[in-house]
Amino acid sequence: MLIIVIGIALCIGLLYAIFKYQNYLERCEHDKPCDEIVNTLRKYCSNYKVLGFDCEWVSQRGYCSRVALLQLASSNGFCGLFQLCHMRHIPKSLKTLLEDKEIIKVGVEPAQDAQRLMNDYNLYVASTFDIRYLAVMNGCKPLGLEKLSRHVLYVELPKSFYTSASNWEGRLTDEQIQYAANDALAGIHIFMHLAKRLERTHYWKTEIIDFLELRFVEHHAQKKDFGRSGVQLGPSTNCRIEGPNGELLCNVEKSKAEWYLENGLGKKIQSEPITVRLYKEPACKQFGHYRIPNDGFCEMCFDFDAFIRKPIVPMEYRKHFPGSYLKIR
Repeated sequence: MLIIVIGIALCIGLLYAIFKYQNYLERCEHDKPCDEIVNTLRKYCSNYKVLGFDCEWVSQRGYCSRVALLQLASSNGFCGLFQLCHMRHIPKSLKTLLEDKEIIKVGVEPAQDAQRLMNDYNLYVASTFDIRYLAVMNGCKPLGLEKLSRHVLYVELPKSFYTSASNWEGRLTDEQIQYAANDALAGIHIFMHLAKRLERTHYWKTEIIDFLELRFVEHHAQKKDFGRSGVQLGPSTNCRIEGPNGELLCNVEKSKAEWYLENGLGKKIQSEPITVRLYKEPACKQFGHYRIPNDGFCEMCFDFDAFIRKPIVPMEYRKHFPGSYLKIR
């Protein structure tokens, strides 16, 4: 049995990725190392129950061999590579992890990979989710893993055809290890970034249930009109943004106020209500409507409980805006 464990730190650059890793390689004929890896993966996804999931196999002249390599990655950058083709039997701990319905296995075409594992090893993989559905929920195109990594993470995945078409059943090279781990890690990092964009709405957590263990079909994603869901909100939290001289510029949501603080554009001078004073005068000031506190009620029935707010300008239109507008938060 050949098991490879990789602890990987993902360093995101402008259009390239640097993966620093240390690998642990052991040949053995018992289940203990595999159990340790699975327990580590379980520990790391105890709070964030999502794993990056991918498989590799050998393809020659149109014929695909059985799955050779299984990759699982947690949200903190820990990745385990399991060379299934060298295992005399699949350890129970690994089976239980894959069958756990509470842990979502994400990637591109994970349902197809899960089907191959069932056909080749009688391994059932529960709760697979294609991240392209989450991309559609964000108004993005359902691109492949390489392009999603570039557009969502701003990371260029090194995709060498020579490596992808190499022998995954032999002793793995450093290039193969990095290639395989990158795919699993990219899958979960893309999921995390796209999910975070929708975090305020929380509706995506119920929406993805409809797409678990489902093969990605573009018209399925388009048929479900996520845009009509709107943004379900409770009472609004008003935060004040002030200029350097203390002049009120606008009232914003808490997330936007935190954005100014995280990017070092201002300092918090008051906690209730949260007030951020900018260090520099903004290029353009907002007056009138933007200074009015958002009381968070329905404009039709004036109810404060549960309502849906829709953006006046759809998010899909943002890509057509002049560059100067896109820099304004």
